Amino acid sequence: MPKAQWLIGAILFLAFIVIFLQRVYMTRYTAILKIIKENEMPTINISYKVPSANASEVEDALQAHAEHMRASYTADNPRGDNPLDAYFTKAEELNNPTSPADGTTGNIIFTLNEKWSQVEHIQAHIGRTLEASHAEKFIAAMQAYGTVSVMGEIFYDMNG
Repeated sequence: MPKAQWLIGAILFLAFIVIFLQRVYMTRYTAILKIIKENEMPTINISYKVPSANASEVEDALQAHAEHMRASYTADNPRGDNPLDAYFTKAEELNNPTSPADGTTGNIIFTLNEKWSQVEHIQAHIGRTLEASHAEKFIAAMQAYGTVSVMGEIFYDMNG
């Protein structure tokens, strides 16, 4: 096969893959937006249950998302859509949550928690995240280890 034909074939194949991935991610994005809009949910809470041998994979994805958030939501953000609060947690999973002396399971539990003032800000944030350089790694971690992906409302807040 001549080099030019091979190159054209490779370019067409890559274009097909890009279009396919865009459709898959946009379908998911649209479904998420519909859920958010229907329920007027101002929070994102995602939990990951990860074997400790693979914990660095998820921690790297969450660190990349944290960097994305630091860059996207500066104090002088002209869009005015900064989250009200955002934090990520990491802990060893206990065999018995009521008795830490019973040891751990060998899994690490990560959580991602974001509090927003408006549904539209969440929608814009998800869009920016899907376009960010870490999106593939972030989504892969969620698909492989996400145990709970809850976008909901705050029913108790110590501060108000």
